[in-house]
This record gives sequence, C-alpha cells and structure tokens, in this order.
Amino acid sequence: MTTATAGAVNAILARSIMDPAFLAMMCTDPTSGLLGLDLDDATRSDLQCLDWSRIRHFTGFITKVHHNDLWPVLPYTRAILKAYRFEIEFFARYRPTYLQLRATASTRNDKISRFLRFLESEISPRDFPGLTDVARHEEARWLAGAAGSSTRGLSDPGAGEGLATRSSRDGLRLVPFVRGVLRIVRFDTDPEASIRAINQGCFGAGAVITRSRWIGYWMDPRKGCVRLLELDAGTSGILAQVDGRRSLATVNRRAGMAVPMTRGVLEVAQTQGLVGMDRPMRSGSRDASRPC
Repeated sequence: MTTATAGAVNAILARSIMDPAFLAMMCTDPTSGLLGLDLDDATRSDLQCLDWSRIRHFTGFITKVHHNDLWPVLPYTRAILKAYRFEIEFFARYRPTYLQLRATASTRNDKISRFLRFLESEISPRDFPGLTDVARHEEARWLAGAAGSSTRGLSDPGAGEGLATRSSRDGLRLVPFVRGVLRIVRFDTDPEASIRAINQGCFGAGAVITRSRWIGYWMDPRKGCVRLLELDAGTSGILAQVDGRRSLATVNRRAGMAVPMTRGVLEVAQTQGLVGMDRPMRSGSRDASRPC
C-alpha cells in the first residue's frame, strides 16, 4: 500500500468514526459509499469486503467511554444494558445524537437528560424488561436531589397551620405545600426488585417483577437527603396536585377524591413532615415551580 493509499484509507476510517451517516452507508452499501474516491482496485475491494459493523461497534465503545461521568447517577441503568448484552449496540445507535449534543456544548445535566430521553425512545420494555423503569427510578432520585441542592430547596418552611385541628370547612381553605421537593413516578415493573437482582448477580428478564407501583422521591429538607416513599394510586393522585397554590378544596376536586380521603392523606402527610399548610392569604408566597 502506497503512502497516498494509506492516507486515503485512514481518512475513510476517520470519517466513518465522526460521520454516522457515512458509516451507516458503509455498513449497508460500501460500494456506493466509496464512489468518487481515488482508490486503486485492490484497496477498493478490501474496503468493500471490510466488516463495517465492527467499525460501528467500535464507535459505540468510544461513545460509551465518553459517558463515564454518567454512571455515578445511572449505575444500574448501565448494569442492565450490560446484562442484556446490548451496551455497545445501544451506544452505537446513540452516537449520532451524542455527536450533535457535544457540538452544542451542553451541560452534564443536559447530557444525562438527553441520554435518558434517547433510551426511552429506543428501548422497548417488552424486549428489555425492567430497563426503562430502572432508568426512570435513577433519574427521579437524581432530579429530586439536584432540585433540593439549591438553598431554596433545602430550606424548611416548617409545618405551618395544623390541619388536624381545623374544622371541615376551615380545613378546605388551607393551602398545602410540599416541604422540600417531591417527585412521584408510576412504574409498571418494580425497579427496586430489579436492582436487588443486579446486586445479587442474578438479573435477567425472569427476575423482573411486573406490577404497578408508585414511588415518591422526597428531598427532605430536615435530613438533607432523598427519601423514597411507598405510595398508592389514590395518595399519589392527591399529592401530585399539591403545588403550594391550590387550596385543599381545589386539590380534592382535581384529584377526584372524596373530601375525607384527601383530608386524611394530607393530615398524615403533615404529621410525617412531608407537607405543610398555609393560610389562604399567605399562599402566594409559596414557590409554585417546586416539582411535585
């Protein structure tokens, strides 16, 4: 191989690594991909016979390495990708999106979010049971912690007015608010059971437990950490309406529950320190942007 030919081959390989569209063409129709390139017949034939899928998987490996900073946040998402033997293939598919993201100089948080949105769009829960739910579980814990790391998120406004001591009519006027940060996620499989299986070295599709589950991710301002709350459908529906602006009556109406149930849930939540109660005239001071 002449120096000129070697340079041309190197340029083609370099382009295949940085140009996903070109690499896709080389994987499906290398003859068309090499049209117009100044190559001798032997070199052209060698490149046409090359297993370009191996080059594609190499780009997946490169992309995976470039995401090492994500694994402290998403350790079990990666572990399940590996368990399904889909890690390199997934990152090969993700490379075009990753190169676009890198060109926009986004933050690490953007990188994590983009990765997870692509995972959700690319992965079928039927083909890879448990994977997307574990990813959503790790994301919810991360988002609650990240939101609570701000000064406002960690400051505890206190319990406010006592709901349990108010009359039925008076209690409906109070405005419940979350103390700290709360995110609620519904799952079709049990992410914690999948994580236990990974830690025990026995994860597989058969280890995934299919059942509806609601988990609350609460950044408790008193403890300064994210706590996981086991919820049911009704409790989740009520707490999801608590935004620091809506009265108990409005929360009840939007949740579609009977007043005694809504009040009972919020009384327990206040006792546990999860929510506080404001008088109506003070409700405008609450941060309505707080996730719930």
